[in-house]
Amino acid sequence: MEKHVKTGQNILLVWGSRTNVEFLKETAEKLRSDVGSSGNVFVENSSMLKESSYSNEKIDVAFIGFFDDERYETDFLGEIARILVPNGKLVIRQPESESVTKKLRSNLVLSGFVNISTEHALTGQNGSIETRTSELVCFTPEFRIGSAAPLKFNSLNNTKKTVNVEAAKVWVLSATDAIDDDVELLDSDELLDEDDLKKPDPESLKVCGTTGKRKACKNCSCGLAEELASDGNRPQTVETKSSCGSCYLGDAFRCASCPYLGMPPFKPGEQVRLGEQLLKPDV
Repeated sequence: MEKHVKTGQNILLVWGSRTNVEFLKETAEKLRSDVGSSGNVFVENSSMLKESSYSNEKIDVAFIGFFDDERYETDFLGEIARILVPNGKLVIRQPESESVTKKLRSNLVLSGFVNISTEHALTGQNGSIETRTSELVCFTPEFRIGSAAPLKFNSLNNTKKTVNVEAAKVWVLSATDAIDDDVELLDSDELLDEDDLKKPDPESLKVCGTTGKRKACKNCSCGLAEELASDGNRPQTVETKSSCGSCYLGDAFRCASCPYLGMPPFKPGEQVRLGEQLLKPDV
């Protein structure tokens, strides 16, 4: 522990319910002699740390896990990060276990600590059982809690953009250029040839409403097949009389076999002509 402290620093020792009190006192006295009269050594129980009156950025180095083997979650580690100074050091001693170390590293990152490293492993004796522990060292960020820095947008706005003058002149056209013999202007009439001015043949405009092609598709329902079969003549129409007298009101009043199904309402007595295609059943 002595290698982590310097003269004049404020040190925090965190202990738990299974701590050897005599060992804690001896460690605290030794560290007090290391930091000198200008430094301080604080001893705090892990369960009372949140209720303590430590101000922000008060501790230079904190030691946890040296007097107890409790597991520490993010809320506890976050409180340690709050009271540590910028770039403050946290030293943790934990049982050497891959699962414990992985969980602890994750909690340290979530609590805001950086530069996490494992320094060395220690072998001890607990009765007849040999124990191995490892020390994790991490730091708080170098900036203060709540610190801010202004964003300099003015420097971006004041940056002068270089413009290629010669390239810009290519797209500049003044009012006098229209009468200047040195400036070549395209004649809009020359953009169209004789083929573009010809009126298209109506026969070439007939396309299938489903495929968009000039050839009618199988089971054509858009009328192109009948139109092509009749050599361009419109389909013949047949006068149809209503059997119920309600056909003109719309589909809501028409029977299932009404030839006007799908057509908009019309005025009573108005003559409506249906193409032969509409009078043929689909089935």
